[in-house]
Amino acid sequence: LVIIKGEVSIVSALLREYVRKIREMKQFWDEQQSSGNESHGPCVSMMSALVDLLEIFTNDEVFMNEAMILLDDLVEEDPVRRKYWKKRKRAIRDLLRKKNESQK
Repeated sequence: LVIIKGEVSIVSALLREYVRKIREMKQFWDEQQSSGNESHGPCVSMMSALVDLLEIFTNDEVFMNEAMILLDDLVEEDPVRRKYWKKRKRAIRDLLRKKNESQK
């Protein structure tokens, strides 16, 4: 599979746009819950999708840190997959640690 540099830029921009849209949906969902309009918990599927997208940007420490925060929330909110979320968080933490060590 050959990807031209310009195509990488387009795909990256598209993925960042999806991150923005999912953040907006999550914010709306959280606001609905906190206002008492709906009696539902966090949407773990939406949180999981956002983590998946954030993890694509391994060179963006802000995105990686946001993914780790979301994974903490998923550990709390999704007990069935708690071990899975902890494993994903460890993988990101290890990636960040290796990245920081290589920059020294």
